[in-house]
Amino acid sequence: MSKSRETSSAPPPCFVKHDQGKARFSLVPCGAEVAMARVFTKGAAKYSDENWKLASTDEGIKRYYDAARRHLDAIHAGVLFDEELGEQHAAALMANAAMLYWFIDQDGSAGV
Repeated sequence: MSKSRETSSAPPPCFVKHDQGKARFSLVPCGAEVAMARVFTKGAAKYSDENWKLASTDEGIKRYYDAARRHLDAIHAGVLFDEELGEQHAAALMANAAMLYWFIDQDGSAGV
């Protein structure tokens, strides 16, 4: 005995995920994130976990802006590796940029 199957002209269901406009973390180089995390880890060992958050917003913005510029200037001068830190200057630059972002996000009216 055979059973007949109903056939449909509708296309088979396909995967749908409404995530347009959302952050695409897969585009961020994971090695860069790991290097930045190592910089934060070394900073925590030297000072304490999240010690950098203890600065006032204005002081934090000024200090981490200055630190970011020093690392950027080193890269511009062709010095890619920070011997004292044991990481690329680019990793320290990302960490400083992340801290700057945090301070600015705390008070959008703060300026350099």
